[in-house]
Amino acid sequence: MKAVTTATPGEDCSYPGTGSGENEIETQVARQAEAVALYTEAAQVYDRLNQLLSAGTGNWYRRQALDSLQLAPESRVIDLACGTGALALAAQKLLPETASILAVDPTPAMRAIARRAGVAEIQEGSFTTIPAATGSCDAVVSAYALRYADPRRIAFREIRRVLRPDGDLLFLEMIVAPAGWQRDLTRALLTRLLAPLTSVLCRDPAAGKLIKHLWQSISELDAPAVILSDLEEAGFTSLEYRHAGGLLGEFRARRTRD
Repeated sequence: MKAVTTATPGEDCSYPGTGSGENEIETQVARQAEAVALYTEAAQVYDRLNQLLSAGTGNWYRRQALDSLQLAPESRVIDLACGTGALALAAQKLLPETASILAVDPTPAMRAIARRAGVAEIQEGSFTTIPAATGSCDAVVSAYALRYADPRRIAFREIRRVLRPDGDLLFLEMIVAPAGWQRDLTRALLTRLLAPLTSVLCRDPAAGKLIKHLWQSISELDAPAVILSDLEEAGFTSLEYRHAGGLLGEFRARRTRD
């Protein structure tokens, strides 16, 4: 592996001075704390919930998406907001010999489950504070957590910091229609049907709370074109959004050379 320049995680992502930047950071911290509390409550049912929502195809889809990156065997990969570790485990299976896979998540309960599931390397961190040296990884991946990259311009700069030149970025996310009957139908299915149903099937009311939160978070996410524009502004190229079927979408980008 190439030598890298070390740096304090997030060191080039802070706001200078005071004012609106500080307010934005305070808002981000509050939202992250709320999300951590919710995912802590739902940690024990999270994997069952994923299996139900994906009809058992979630892990297959993650493997397919990772495989499309065509990573070299010696690649170092960071899984941001890893949750219970499904994507990191898929990466470990895809690159079993010499690869180094770092899983990062802000929620202790999720990290504990991921560790028990077999994730080899896991640390506390977030989109805006990644515990990795500058230019130290070949790919940053994340599944269904782009909506927590807040503020996005700071998060994207932090991701660019840890990527090597020409390193790949892959976000898997759920995207809803901006308006119209499809959006209304998605809201009804998630909040009126799946929220109460999953609470019963998982035998835990936290499952329903998480489904309602899912709707709220994905409904507030900006359109793909806006996200791609933010990535370009942060210094990424080879920008692409792929609709993967249903609510699933993929954002792909590559770190530009300095």
